[in-house]
Amino acid sequence: MCNLTSQLTDDTMRTVSHIQTGGPTGALGMCNLTSQLTDDTMHNESHVQTKGPTGVLGMCNLTSQLTDGTMHNESHVQTGGPPGVLGMCNLTSQLTDDTMHNESHVQTKGPTGVLGMCNLTSQLTDDTMHNESHVQTGDPTGVLGMCNLTSQLTDDTMHNESQVQTKGPTGVLDMCNLTLQLTEDTLHNESHVQSRGPTGVLDICNLTSQLTDDTMRTVSHVQTGGSHRCRGHV
Repeated sequence: MCNLTSQLTDDTMRTVSHIQTGGPTGALGMCNLTSQLTDDTMHNESHVQTKGPTGVLGMCNLTSQLTDGTMHNESHVQTGGPPGVLGMCNLTSQLTDDTMHNESHVQTKGPTGVLGMCNLTSQLTDDTMHNESHVQTGDPTGVLGMCNLTSQLTDDTMHNESQVQTKGPTGVLDMCNLTLQLTEDTLHNESHVQSRGPTGVLDICNLTSQLTDDTMRTVSHVQTGGSHRCRGHV
């Protein structure tokens, strides 16, 4: 129901804008979502959602394309699964560039078609042998908000990315505190802090994402607009 703008600025003056247009229901699945990243190497990242009348991503085809000087191609292809829920479908994400990155998101187990009931593993391998694993544990309700979610990335520079969801009894992410912390040798700190909004809908909450490192990147996700007490400041 709100406008969502994401801005990333660093020494190369990247600009990331996520613009949601169309769709009266306030659900991403019903709307057009465009993500654009431009910097000195002229990256272009577009997320195009096609097909599927239900307003649920699981019912739609989702393609993400990133092209720049090194010709990255990132495609998220969702196949299989009739009920329009990601948990019931196969989800594959592939990124290929000059260093031959391969990122695969493989969801296994869990009959209910809800991510919370399934194991989700994300693997990225390239020349430096990154390993990224998303392991969801705890709470049997099949809702991400009721579960513990841990994301770990380890490579030669020893990245540690942990997504820890705390509080909130309802099983909805919007009712919980969500903190994302990334620490590595250059001391990146990325924190996603969700505050305010009693209803469990992101649109009436403040969402702030901050990333700071040696090159002084600043990532701010500022949600503005929307008719349901949506806060325009963080």
